[in-house]
Amino acid sequence: MHQSNGLIFSRDVDTIAVFSQICRTIRVNLEHSQDIKTFLLKVMQNSLGFIIFDCDSLKSDAPGWVTLIRHMRPKIPLVVLCDDVDREVGGRMLEEGVFYLALRPFQRNTFAQILQAALKQAK
Repeated sequence: MHQSNGLIFSRDVDTIAVFSQICRTIRVNLEHSQDIKTFLLKVMQNSLGFIIFDCDSLKSDAPGWVTLIRHMRPKIPLVVLCDDVDREVGGRMLEEGVFYLALRPFQRNTFAQILQAALKQAK
């Protein structure tokens, strides 16, 4: 059976730990990066079922990073994590084709379902 892969960018070790646990429960291999350059290389080089981007790790120009990721891999579902986001910025991210825009705090069970749905869309 094929193992699905996901990728997360976050500088928050707790966020990485939570999503690593979620991915273990749904049997998905999750790579992570705390460095944006390494993350972008992994986005381009890896076969991915979904991408998770913690925009609070790069507060400056989060929508710009989302746009770049969408242009790099437009068919891969992108989940964006935020502490808070105003209507205009959130709307711009959704217009870019973000699969799911999540505000903290988030529920583990909900995210297991979201990531499984993302994997189905990526196929």
